[in-house]
Amino acid sequence: MQLLEHYVRLYSRLTRRSPESAAEGAYGVTLPELAEPLHCSERNVKLLLQGMRRESWIAWQPGRGRGRRSRLRLLSEPAELLKEHTLRLLREGRQGGLIESLRFLADQAEPFAEEEGGKGAVQHQLQSLFGAAFGYRKETPVSAGASGRREELEVLRFPAYRSLGSLDPAFVTRRTEPHMLRQLFDTLVRYDSQRGCYLPGLARRWESAEVPEGEERRFVFYLQKHVLFHDGTPMTAMDAAMTLERVAGSGAGLPVQRFVQPHPEDRVPGRKSSSSGPAHAETDV
Repeated sequence: MQLLEHYVRLYSRLTRRSPESAAEGAYGVTLPELAEPLHCSERNVKLLLQGMRRESWIAWQPGRGRGRRSRLRLLSEPAELLKEHTLRLLREGRQGGLIESLRFLADQAEPFAEEEGGKGAVQHQLQSLFGAAFGYRKETPVSAGASGRREELEVLRFPAYRSLGSLDPAFVTRRTEPHMLRQLFDTLVRYDSQRGCYLPGLARRWESAEVPEGEERRFVFYLQKHVLFHDGTPMTAMDAAMTLERVAGSGAGLPVQRFVQPHPEDRVPGRKSSSSGPAHAETDV
């Protein structure tokens, strides 16, 4: 990307400074003149020009004799180079390159303004690559796993401005992860802020008897039937209870632990984590 950035700066400076030469595609230049837009020494200008020639982006004819200007011909359009660079990164599995290209386009808008449709058209073409770069798909890894076989993997890729932390609902404290968690997990009940009430979630209904003041109130949740985990295992009351026991268990060090206390009679062993929510879970048969 660094060489491409230098080419875009060079392209922008030359086409803006000498529009009459742009029609011919050739510019008379000196190394000191090129050092300014490229923000480097004359020695590094030579290295950059060599790199651009290897990529066939430019044609370079050094000036012969004292005071003779060199001839530089621009052979590539910045928009095409940016799209080719982005596609190469995607083929290599480097999806973050698409975000990098869009940011670069936002910072270096001027060289793309002359493209058909302007900068917006180039941006639209890059954004259309999102479908190929992100989303859910099944992929076969290049290298074999521990079993010695290349087993098909289910992969979900999505753009994020920083690396994700834990996706364990009991440990999430930042704002970045809850959006993903809402796609992966569910809760016993959901709170409707517009209506100011609780709605069914994994529990289709619940009940609680009135108790004298000072005594603990006991809730019974009746779970939805036919709820499955991602591997097809049915969710049971033991799974819901295990989640609550884990949250309330001593020594776990969970951020939400102070909001939940276990009832001594409600210890139910389980095996899977389904949600983090209110108290005791039972099924009706």
